[in-house]
Amino acid sequence: MRNSKGVSPLIASIILIGFVIAVAAITSPWFKSITKSKMYEVEESSKGQIDCVFSSIDFDSSDISYNLSGTTDWVNITLDNTGTVPLYDFEVSLTVNGVTKVYSPTSYSQKTSSDPLEAGGRIILITNITDGLSGTLQKVRVVAKNCPNEAQKEVTL
Repeated sequence: MRNSKGVSPLIASIILIGFVIAVAAITSPWFKSITKSKMYEVEESSKGQIDCVFSSIDFDSSDISYNLSGTTDWVNITLDNTGTVPLYDFEVSLTVNGVTKVYSPTSYSQKTSSDPLEAGGRIILITNITDGLSGTLQKVRVVAKNCPNEAQKEVTL
């Protein structure tokens, strides 16, 4: 007669199930916190992208005045927010004699997140040119950096 010592299959199954439940109970809060943080990140990034779908700016060549004679150089652009999203942090790209340079409007004409250009609003972006850019203005491009893919416009003169 054989005398076997060991754990019966029923007891082994119960121990294995208990072990799996214990591991699940220990790791569950960790998985839950990771899932919540990732959901929050996705929600925040997609919210801005969805809002920007409804953003738009408009101006044409008659809305641009400038002086690039080499003394006191400036470019003024009358800009309309034709979308439904407040826009701010504008950037102006100027192409003069085939050379493109990027400028920020003056601080008193620039819009910020705390004071945006509201939907339906109009602003005159004043850009002072201090680096000696002079010649024939060929293109003007304006981008609202809070919605850079949607709130942009380029005008060729």
